[in-house]
Amino acid sequence: MLFNNHITQFAARFELQADGSFVYHHPDRLLGGVLCSREEVEQLIRNLADVYARSLRLTLYWAIGSGIVIGLLEASHTLMLAKWAQYGIILAPVPYAILACYRAGQQPLHLLEGRVPITPPRTRSSAFWIRVAALPAGLIILTLLTVAGQAYYTQKEGWEHPDLVRLFIMFFNILFAIIWLYARNRRPAHQKDTSPYSVQHIALPESMPLAKKIQFIYPGEIDWSQVTDDVLVELVRDYQNEQSCATTALVLLSTRNHPEVEELAQWLMTEHEADEWLKKTASELLAL
Repeated sequence: MLFNNHITQFAARFELQADGSFVYHHPDRLLGGVLCSREEVEQLIRNLADVYARSLRLTLYWAIGSGIVIGLLEASHTLMLAKWAQYGIILAPVPYAILACYRAGQQPLHLLEGRVPITPPRTRSSAFWIRVAALPAGLIILTLLTVAGQAYYTQKEGWEHPDLVRLFIMFFNILFAIIWLYARNRRPAHQKDTSPYSVQHIALPESMPLAKKIQFIYPGEIDWSQVTDDVLVELVRDYQNEQSCATTALVLLSTRNHPEVEELAQWLMTEHEADEWLKKTASELLAL
């Protein structure tokens, strides 16, 4: 369950967008979210799971094998080791396993290096709720089983004079389960394996310009491949209405090698109302 939790926490760094794409958020809250494909997400999660599985097997097999060898040597009086030396030999692969898992967790930084962030970093509050929601259901079931066990023994001994420590454990576990359920239910609809909202679900006037419609539904389901360069330029110039959308539009213009990217980026750097992430994106594009 421990390894499963680590993998689900790693997977929670990848935020599913309503249009089906993913944004990777590194735990370092100074870094913004970078765009990545579903294939890249699956590859990174699979690599981490493989590293965890290999590390666990190596540690387990080494511990069993070395324990048997140490036991045989002691039984034959060939070599007598102090307890600390025995534990040191048995746990020798642990530092390597921890390092391998750490490096696997850093792989997104190397794979996605050089990509321009398209979203601001997660806030402390947002990161907390996402991590709670990513906790495996098995852990919650275990906490509820603990509550059931504590309640059984309290019932057996009588509720007249309950053990305060036991009541505290029950209360804490129930509260933990409630917080987990709340975190799961507060996720956006498109992250609950339900249909994402899209233009078809919102009654927008036909006369509304396409750029305004995109700003209205952003970050909902938008087929950016069908959005023309002129509309993207309009989204950037009208950044005051939706700055995150303008950031995405600016990055898309850059990927399409649009001739106005440098001019737009320089203009944004002089705009006082442009937020820090839009200016940071503009600055990084100018540095390319």
